Amino acid sequence: MTHFGEIKGIYLASLVYTEGKVLCTVDDCLPILQIDENVTSISKDDHHWLIKMSMCWDRKNNLMETNPSAFSNNIALSFRTKLINATAAMQAALGMENIGHVHYLPIVHENCIFLLTVRFVDSNSQVQCLTLRWVTFDKLLRKRMPTPAIDTLTKETVNILNFFESSQIPLKRGLYLCYLKLHSSLNSIRVVVPDNLPSILPFVHVRDNPHLTKEEWQWIKSTDLNEDFRASRSQVAIHSMLSTAISTLLHDLDIDNDLMPGHRFYHAEIIQPDDNVSIVLILPRSDEVCSAPTGSTKNTDYFEQKRGCSSIPIPVFEMIHLNTYQPMFLTLYCRLSIFLEHFVMISQYEQRKCLLENDTKIYKNQTEILHEFQKRLDEIWQNSRWISRVALEARDKHVKVSRNAVPLGRLMAPLFNKLDDESGYQSDKDLKTNNLRVQNILTTRPKSLLNSPQESYRDLDSMYRRRKISVDGSQIPSSSNGIDKNLVPDRPITKEETNSRGTVNVTVGYECPLTKGTKIALSVSGNTTAQEVVSLVLEQVAKSSAGVEQDIIPADINDFCLISVLGQRERRLKNETSVLKIHPNWAKGNILIRRIDDYLDDDSDLGNESLV
Repeated sequence: MTHFGEIKGIYLASLVYTEGKVLCTVDDCLPILQIDENVTSISKDDHHWLIKMSMCWDRKNNLMETNPSAFSNNIALSFRTKLINATAAMQAALGMENIGHVHYLPIVHENCIFLLTVRFVDSNSQVQCLTLRWVTFDKLLRKRMPTPAIDTLTKETVNILNFFESSQIPLKRGLYLCYLKLHSSLNSIRVVVPDNLPSILPFVHVRDNPHLTKEEWQWIKSTDLNEDFRASRSQVAIHSMLSTAISTLLHDLDIDNDLMPGHRFYHAEIIQPDDNVSIVLILPRSDEVCSAPTGSTKNTDYFEQKRGCSSIPIPVFEMIHLNTYQPMFLTLYCRLSIFLEHFVMISQYEQRKCLLENDTKIYKNQTEILHEFQKRLDEIWQNSRWISRVALEARDKHVKVSRNAVPLGRLMAPLFNKLDDESGYQSDKDLKTNNLRVQNILTTRPKSLLNSPQESYRDLDSMYRRRKISVDGSQIPSSSNGIDKNLVPDRPITKEETNSRGTVNVTVGYECPLTKGTKIALSVSGNTTAQEVVSLVLEQVAKSSAGVEQDIIPADINDFCLISVLGQRERRLKNETSVLKIHPNWAKGNILIRRIDDYLDDDSDLGNESLV
């Protein structure tokens, strides 16, 4: 570890922690290694490159150069080589390959810069190193550090740790309404996020079912066309849900009711971070989507903090968002990206050094091939960056009337002449009730939304008991009812489970290594869906057929479905159907798993659904 005096330059530090303790040196400091004492700044590209590297530490050895001075004449390659060597030394010092994710902001103190990695480890983990030991947070924060720079780093770990934990909590299953707001500065554009859930935009829960039907989406589209439209019962229901959610979200964000009509509902697409979460967006007016810098960024931060929000750079949000909802995709992208970027730089460097024409042609051809791969990877990455795509369109001031957004005043207008399933039209009493409800939600927050602890981003702490660390080192649980041991960054809670549990016997109804007709008993909760049951069965089948040394690779879950059989009738269960909550008559029948292409009886109340 580094010997401390008055330090300057750039350093790598690691915050490895467990329940209430931090891994420190014998001097009770965070492990810190020097990268370059002559460098007092780091470019955004280099820092973002290191963030991507921290998503796949196992690929670091592929980038290491055996000759440390090989790229001494190239500043960019030389510095990145030093970064790689410093991370290798930190891995050796900590005795672990995965030293954690790089924090999105460098910690700066005068001429000293710290790049900090953060990782949570299980309390049972053993540290095999004589120079490291576990220290309580309280002791670490009370410790007098050898330099002001390290003292600044230590004090900042409180905020960094809380950000790290909260950024990995996904939303529970459902449809959400989110608000897009940006702030610009001289060198970056920042997106507003809830300060206790930075992996998503400020949100409110609309309903548990994440899918919008074609019929529901048709009403939203027709609203923008300003047509004379008669709504069905389901369209009236989604109108009521969205109207309530819009008013609640704008109320939480302290947006004046008079400004509501100027906001827009974005209907070009439905954002789907994963299979269980869907998002629809509210946009401010085009000239207010991104606020220009008006003095110090501290003023902007203070304003956002007053309404429970903060702002982070868009590239950082994209990385956090994808790491929470699409971790496998992000890891694969990072592996390919750092490999291509690194070897494109090397190839270009070697090409410039070549003296022989034949060698120049070889490196030129190699560089062109790498550039082609990088271009294709960039196209895939651009398609995944939905917030950049939406923000670009939302900020377009040259289009007076957006084709992809409808004013909220029009969307929330009371629906008249709505078709009723029985009488053909709603009664006057129903119309008056609906109109009154729409008027009331403009000024008051509906109490019904407080029934669920995750209906609004401000209510998150009542569901998730995060390990918040205060300045005095004590742990501050946000709720006494949470299950703290289940909320760890490596295993974030994805959904609530009810207390009710039961056993489901699933019959294998397709050709596989198991005998057809074999029954597999599964213990499930009240929230376990048909799709999750299919996944569990496929895992059991894969385990039974795999050898001792073979990798267990279950079949594609999208090729199978769950079917309830009662007598001569069959019904296919929707993916989101809770298996313990199906109709009692059908619960008495057999539950089968089959391939979707083998299921012929599509005349099913549970199987048919409209898609957007």
